[in-house]
Amino acid sequence: SRRSRPDAVFALAGGARRMAGLQQRASHAVQRTFYKTFYAWGSFVGRRPILVILISTILAFAASARLLMSFGGDALPYENEQDKLWVPQTAQAVDDKSMYDAIFNSTVRRNTIYFTTQPLGGNVLTSSVLKEVRRFDAMVTANLNASEGTDGALEGGTVRYEDVCAQSLQRFGGADSAAPSCLIFGHPLELFYRVGGEFVLDWTDAEILAVVNSGKGIDERLYPADSNRTFNVEATFGGLEYDEAGTITGAKAILLTYSLAQFPEGDARRDAALAWEDQLNLLIGDQWTDEGLSVGSASAAQVVWSSPTVNIYPQTEGAISRELGSNIRGDIILINIGFVLIGGDALLVFFKFHPT
Repeated sequence: SRRSRPDAVFALAGGARRMAGLQQRASHAVQRTFYKTFYAWGSFVGRRPILVILISTILAFAASARLLMSFGGDALPYENEQDKLWVPQTAQAVDDKSMYDAIFNSTVRRNTIYFTTQPLGGNVLTSSVLKEVRRFDAMVTANLNASEGTDGALEGGTVRYEDVCAQSLQRFGGADSAAPSCLIFGHPLELFYRVGGEFVLDWTDAEILAVVNSGKGIDERLYPADSNRTFNVEATFGGLEYDEAGTITGAKAILLTYSLAQFPEGDARRDAALAWEDQLNLLIGDQWTDEGLSVGSASAAQVVWSSPTVNIYPQTEGAISRELGSNIRGDIILINIGFVLIGGDALLVFFKFHPT
């Protein structure tokens, strides 16, 4: 026979009470286990505080052996790669990125150099400034090299710009040029370049402005008269100034980019690029890098840069990662200081223990 409605309700209520009773018993069992464990540990610490402190101190020093050894000159390894600092290494995204980097290895490392006048605020669209840009560029592409990185001698030996740059299928200026076969985007002197490797920079300020405003270079083989090809002036010259007619009358900065080939972390070619970038920073000034990151022609003073005409500000790919890493290390130091203070306070409490 079918149950009446009250019987069903009572049955459900009884089942709920039994379930609640099981949960309470399980909860009490867990609580008793934790209580007994921590009571036993607390009792032992209360009876043997000196022994606990001694063993904890020995274990702490044993676990910190590598840290203590670092004070003798064997520095601790550090990590500044954003993908390793912020992304779990077991994440699918890490595997996908490694696969992408292995297949599409044409990603470039953009190293941007900014030129301004010295002192700041002057017009960079002058012959004297353009000649200094050319002198710096020739020094970097022809004479700057790196032979060692943070891990010692580079696997491929001494590398120059043409060894680490993002490769192009053709040379800048054509096959007759002696320039490296490197990928170049928006070279600031392209407007004043003649095929074959000649930069013509002896112009008056008015002539330079005329070329810049036209957006077409001086060599018609690169900029044919019947072609609509023009140079992207706004992307290369910063702080452009215009008159009422919209004609460019000056600029405050020049941008020059060195594109290096990008490779996965751990690849010897990546280490070579990092070392060359550091030598580029060092060539501009030792305030733009840290000591001991690389060895090369700039650190050995085989190439030296100085100019009374321009100031240079580098923004290299490796330096950006190092700066982010240094900011993170500061936070880590503060956290460690907090742990030390907590430990010190705990020691004071233990040593003040007086058994009755």
